Amino acid sequence: MDMRIVGFSLTDKCNASCAVCCFQCSPRGSFLVDEGVARRYIDEAGEMGTVDTLYFSGGEPLLFPEVLKRLARYAFEGYSIRSLVATNGFWGADVERGTALMRELAECGLSSVRISADPYHQQYVPADTVKGALRIAHGLGILSHVTVMDVKGHPNMRAV
Repeated sequence: MDMRIVGFSLTDKCNASCAVCCFQCSPRGSFLVDEGVARRYIDEAGEMGTVDTLYFSGGEPLLFPEVLKRLARYAFEGYSIRSLVATNGFWGADVERGTALMRELAECGLSSVRISADPYHQQYVPADTVKGALRIAHGLGILSHVTVMDVKGHPNMRAV
């Protein structure tokens, strides 16, 4: 098997309650990945020798930055496995704190962020905040992607 990416749903807690969330994540979420179990999966992935990326999603993984940093660092230092995180970009609202967070994560092996931005997410995270997150990531050399759910005719659809 030539597996290259291993994904973790870090949490079901989110600062948003998007109507289209397939995982039904919300501020009421209470699940947080067991770090011991996650490390065992990282060890297995590292021993395979083909995995080069851990994909952290949720919920909003950046609500638990210390857990994310520990797991990303464990994979990066132990196996040279880089990390990607799916986020709504809320951390782009505060440039100083967002930059510090992304810099720390980059030191732990974060190489990419995937930001969800569409009418559902923009109810909770404004387009300007997403733009701030993109500027932060770009400024640090972190590859960034924006995932947009195209909702034909949705009145709140705004270009990011």
